[in-house]
Amino acid sequence: MRRSGRGFAWVSAGFVGLSMPAFGAGSDTPDGSVVITGAQILAGITIAGDTSDNTDFGDSGTVPLTDCGPATAPDEWYRIQIGGGTGTIAIDVDGCGGGTLYDSKFFLLDSVGSVIACSDDGCGVAGAASRLENVVLAPGSYDLAIDGFATHAGMYEAVLREFVPVPCFLDPPCSGVPEGEPCDEINDDTTNGGCNSTPNVFGTITIDGPPVCGIAWANGGHRDTDWYAFSVAVPWLVEIEVRGEADVTSFALEMSAGGACPVVGIPPDGAPAFSGDCDTNRVFGSYYLLDPGDYVLFVGTGGPDAYPIFDGFPCPDGTLTNNAYEVQLRSGGHGGSCCLENGECYHGIDGIGQQYCLSLGGVYQGVLCYYADCSAACCIESVCVDLWFDDCLAQGGAYQGAGTSCSGTTCPSGACCLADGNCSDGLTAVQCASVGVYQGDETLCSGVTCAPVLPVGACCFFPSGLCIDGLTGAECANAGGDYEGDDLTCGEVACPAQPSGACCIGDVCVAGVTPAACANAGGVFEGDDTICGPASCCGADLNGNGVVDFADILAIISAWGPCPLVCPEDLDDSGDVGFGDILVVIGSWGSCP
Repeated sequence: MRRSGRGFAWVSAGFVGLSMPAFGAGSDTPDGSVVITGAQILAGITIAGDTSDNTDFGDSGTVPLTDCGPATAPDEWYRIQIGGGTGTIAIDVDGCGGGTLYDSKFFLLDSVGSVIACSDDGCGVAGAASRLENVVLAPGSYDLAIDGFATHAGMYEAVLREFVPVPCFLDPPCSGVPEGEPCDEINDDTTNGGCNSTPNVFGTITIDGPPVCGIAWANGGHRDTDWYAFSVAVPWLVEIEVRGEADVTSFALEMSAGGACPVVGIPPDGAPAFSGDCDTNRVFGSYYLLDPGDYVLFVGTGGPDAYPIFDGFPCPDGTLTNNAYEVQLRSGGHGGSCCLENGECYHGIDGIGQQYCLSLGGVYQGVLCYYADCSAACCIESVCVDLWFDDCLAQGGAYQGAGTSCSGTTCPSGACCLADGNCSDGLTAVQCASVGVYQGDETLCSGVTCAPVLPVGACCFFPSGLCIDGLTGAECANAGGDYEGDDLTCGEVACPAQPSGACCIGDVCVAGVTPAACANAGGVFEGDDTICGPASCCGADLNGNGVVDFADILAIISAWGPCPLVCPEDLDDSGDVGFGDILVVIGSWGSCP
């Protein structure tokens, strides 16, 4: 991309579509049917449309728009006509106002179809909108293509206006280490030209060290490139932080063996680091998980996608800008791991930061888990040993928590009352928990009384089949249950409901008794599901001679009629003595059981 003119910040003309006159949609091909004049650009104008229903003219090979990466997306076209009366002007094509709703690309082509400027991403919704800034156009015809990344298409909105330079200085100024190279567009770079200089020469930069303060320039089809060597001793997540008065991009490259050229590109996790002119906010656009080795940090004029800029930022006179930049390598809290409270080491996919580790309640390690030491104090009996969590448990110890060490740990111990009533000194709370009841730190068996811990188990209640856990044998018996055994639970035993019925113990009837219980009481079981009634247990033997016979019928006849207060002859409990009672006698006829 060739650009000329000063690399100053543009003046925003307001939100896209609100403060600029609206313009219709473009054409499906660069046929010149939709024209924007230089006068309209000087006044400021908004273009808007939708590429979704267009064809892929620009990427089909007719006009191959392969700059800023290949794409096969639909595109829309505008003819820009700069007249002689307007003269040479510098323009901005700004799609950052929020009206572009897809991942766009902007291209500007000259009259023979050569790309003179392109932009892919850097602003707008999710940073996927595009902006062509400070593109100098002499009188003539140009084509503006509104394209998309890959196959992306959709609604767009952009402002075309004149580029207006304003003062641009870093605020605050860079306060790091000067690169030591003057802004020189003529002579070879003998300071930090890296693999672009002969001989190869590199500056230096340190991870988490002071920033480097440099000057970036691009003019006449050339640009200054600054190369800073650094090394990584262990796997490390490195983050590039850059801000500049010119459009500056920065990324990492891997050097050949021995720290020499050529270099090999490394894909960043995210876009390359980028700072637009006079963006005084630090940009964390790029980080790399690096293996041990020698690397170089590249800094030069370029766009947010690392597309090089060869014009537009000549060596300044200091009046409106210095083209200064500040670049820094930071671990930024990344590239580390976290020793968690449970003893595990965690570093996510490619390292985590210190603040995140603290939020997990862990202890931050400046390296990945492969190199981290998550050992902590482990109390084995009353002896402290620094061990990892798993090793501590394997040796029967009590892990004291992440971040602890034996140098600052006294293993607490005390008396432990065992299940059989005996006592053992010198056990930790964790060790005692599996065999007894801990009596407290620094306690001794000589000062405590340990009662035996009675075993408990399941208790069955019949005939209902009810089962209750956690009763001693005595508690179960006192409640009328059947104790099933020590340490057994209701889930391990069967308490089936048993059949029951009436039981005659002498001439007394007892309801709801099992056959076995009835026999144990010396009674006679009347049968399953029987109940106690007037005739139960030979109640029809009214004269008590042990036989139900005619004499009992005569007794009923003699008491015939309504019952007084006491009426043993009312066998059917009807309230009077009558024929129903005779039927009960007949039904019970014979010798009493």
